[in-house]
Parts: sequence; C-alpha cells; structure tokens
Amino acid sequence: MKQSVLILGVTGSIGMSTINVLNQYQDDYQIKAIVSGSNWQDLARIAKEHKVQYVGISDESSYNNLKDELSGTDCQVFAGQEGILEICGKGYDIAVAAIAGFAGLASTIAAAKYSKKLCIANKESIVCAWNLINQASKASGCKIIPVDSEHSALFQCIENHNNKKIHKVAITASGGALRDYSRDQMAGVTPEIALKHPNWNMGAKVTIDSATLVNKGLEAIEAAKLFDLSSSEVDVIVHRESIVHGLVYYSDGSVISQLGVPDMRSPISYAIGYPHRMEINHSLLNLPEMTKLSFEAPDFTRFPMLKLALSLIDDEQYKLITFNSADEVAVNAFLKGQIGFLDIERVITETLSNMRNPNSLGTLEEIQQFNQSVIEQASKCL
Repeated sequence: MKQSVLILGVTGSIGMSTINVLNQYQDDYQIKAIVSGSNWQDLARIAKEHKVQYVGISDESSYNNLKDELSGTDCQVFAGQEGILEICGKGYDIAVAAIAGFAGLASTIAAAKYSKKLCIANKESIVCAWNLINQASKASGCKIIPVDSEHSALFQCIENHNNKKIHKVAITASGGALRDYSRDQMAGVTPEIALKHPNWNMGAKVTIDSATLVNKGLEAIEAAKLFDLSSSEVDVIVHRESIVHGLVYYSDGSVISQLGVPDMRSPISYAIGYPHRMEINHSLLNLPEMTKLSFEAPDFTRFPMLKLALSLIDDEQYKLITFNSADEVAVNAFLKGQIGFLDIERVITETLSNMRNPNSLGTLEEIQQFNQSVIEQASKCL
C-alpha cells in the first residue's frame, strides 16, 4: 500500500523539494492532496502530473482559474481557509506543513489532528501556537518530525538518547547575506542585496529573516518548544559553511552533531521516511575537500534581533506571537520598498513595547484575533 501524502505549501521551496524527493519513490508514496497560496498555474500542473485527488488554493479569486484548468480531471478543487481545512480533514499517512508564516497555523493544527505523521517546516506555527499543535498531535497520535535542517539535526542527534542527560543544544547560522556588513552598511541595504543568501535557496521572507538573523531567533524558540528546553539550554553558533546543522551537548561532555551538504531534500526525506532513511540523489559531503569548518559567536551588536528572540524563549506566548508577526509586517514592507532594512528592527521593538497580554490565548480563534491586533499595531509603526 502506498502512503498518502498531503503537501501544504506545495509551490514553495520546501514543497517543490518534497516533490523532488517523492518523485524518486512513486511506488511507495501517493501525493493525495496539495495546497498553495495563489500560484494556481503551478498548482494545476503538479495536480495533473501526480493525479492528485484534492487541490486547495487559499486565494479565492484564483479558484475559477484553477477549476477551469483542472476540468476533465478527477481533482476536487477547494478554495479559502475553510476549503484548505476541509482538505486537511480527509486524513493522510503523512502531512508536510510548509506554508510560510502565520498563514500556515490553522492548516498545521488541522494536519496534526488528521494525519499519522506531521513533517513540520512551519516554524512560525510552533513559535506562536506550539500548545495547540502539541495538544492536537497528542490527541490524535500524530508523530511530529521537524523539517528545518537545524531541528532535523537535533532530532537525529537526540533520537536514540536519553534527553534528560542533555546539557544544551546549539543550532548553526550561516550569518545570512549581510554577515560581514557593518551597521552603517546595513542602513543602505536594498531587498536585492539582502536576498542574496550565500548558501541556501529559500523564499524571500525567510531569506530576509536570515539577513537580520530573525530567522535564527525563531528557530531557537522553535528548538526550545520542540525539545522542551529553556533559554539557558539553547545556543546559536555562526557557521559560515552550513555543513554542521545542529549539535547536542550531553552532560558527560560528549557533543554529537549532524553534518550534511546544504540541501533541504536531506531533512525532508528523513522526516518523510522516518524511522527509515531514504536514499536520494544528492551530493555527498566530502570533508577532505574543505579547507576548514569555522565557528564563531553571533554578534548581537550588529544583529540585535537575534538577542531579542533568545531573550523571549522563556517569555509569555503573546510576546512570541508579537515578535513573529511584527517581523512579518516589517519584512513585507521592506520588500515593497516602504521601509529601510534597519527599520525592520524598529517595527519589531516598537510593536513589542505597545502590545499587552490578552486574557487568553488558549484557542486558535483567540490567537488569530490577537495576531490581527499585532498586525494593526505593527502597521502603525511603519
């Protein structure tokens, strides 16, 4: 029997890499459902190529184009948030949650409710509402496997060990496109410059977040949530080569790390195939060809948003939501040329200072309502 697969965010970089992996195992996996934001052309193409049963698009204005393109096929087409949640509710062996940003939260929770295994690449959902994702997965028996390269590394290093003996973990950062820029130089950075990541091919939002190191801050919070760690147990190390992805320090002095070429297909295949490793077509790591592997402490003076994120690990949930969503507003404005690069920091810090803890964040609706208030406040700070 083939395992059924749902891919949320199929037209993004993680989604397309997932397709690449699954194409090598068509006898073992069936892509049963796919979801995208507004790219109906690629969505329709993938649906036809893989004879997908359920196709969803969040942009309701693209529904008719998508439906017309898929006429004559057996695809059932859904649109909007409710349509996507209906697709998630069909039930799958494997769900890949790769919708970027807060927009992926509702579908990630739904996938945790109705799938046997959740391969999660949506760090923002974990940062903003790990309590709901964790509750849903425990209630359904869904196994959560992280897909981000750093968290996949930690998972692989911790998997067969007693995590009570962990002293701390560390995730690595390439440093992003601006890792050698001074503060004065950063003031004049354009989106084109910030989008030139030295090692990884990623979407625009996460690439800008890598330039500010906000992305690494979000990943540090994600690591704390996934592995039940405190701020004192999570470190970030700048590692320019992106070969070592994560390290686990054990209480006996041992350090176990995971190494690999910077290729997202590796952690994706590990999550999909878990507990077995899949063989994929990729470049093997050749250490003798490397002149060095470098490691350095992050510069919090040049990248203050990383320091801020690390300080929030043990803080209240509303501050995590505020940090994440204020960044989304600011990055979107920067990409549109509405604010400067360093204004991203200003929008985040001003929004954090203006938000207050709501009465409750125990439901998806309450989190969504608070998130909307964060967006409104952050927009005022542009």
